[in-house]
Amino acid sequence: MLRMLVFAVFLVAAVGQDGTLLAQERVLDLTNVPKATRRFHPSRGTLSGIYGGLTDGSAPSGPLTLTLLRADVGANDELVVRLTNKDSQPLCIPNDPQVSDVEPLTPQPFSYTGGTISLHVTDARGQITALDGIQLVDDASHAHCEKLALNESLRIRAKKDLATPTDVRPMLRGRVQVNAVWSTFSARVWFADGQIYSDYRDRSPVISYFLLICVTDCNGSSEP
Repeated sequence: MLRMLVFAVFLVAAVGQDGTLLAQERVLDLTNVPKATRRFHPSRGTLSGIYGGLTDGSAPSGPLTLTLLRADVGANDELVVRLTNKDSQPLCIPNDPQVSDVEPLTPQPFSYTGGTISLHVTDARGQITALDGIQLVDDASHAHCEKLALNESLRIRAKKDLATPTDVRPMLRGRVQVNAVWSTFSARVWFADGQIYSDYRDRSPVISYFLLICVTDCNGSSEP
């Protein structure tokens, strides 16, 4: 019941530029989600996996596509993205922002999967700043996910304080280029000798096309 109280999934109609009704897509609204907590915070862990950088503007490839619909990196810190399954096989997108929802009630080994939505901001000098975003998780039985069939989409809305990995707000001004990044991972947690251990494995990220937005002071206008 807790999961249903902290976020909502509903359907909206997607409309083309000519006003034609295209399809219905689910919306995961995370605009009022409290800070995620967990029962068992690992004291020791390892991280391994595949890491990738930003593309040169070529089309995203793979069974899952990511579209950045909105990005505010100023006062509002809002973002809206769309994940679309382009594969004939269903995809399971984690949809729970609370890690405690996938943890056991008592100390025992467990595993879970997840995904994070972050932003990569490129300023006029070409410097890239990675802004931490939203983390979503799913349990081993996939009870906390949105199953997308071929060409089905999930729109995710989020509003929170986006910051660098060190929680320091970068000084972003003027027009910037913003890419959204969807990174999936798997994790397992176990207990031994009074310690909580974890192992994280990242997979190759999915990166969106960029949006050109205005942070502030763009020729006297706050709009791009």
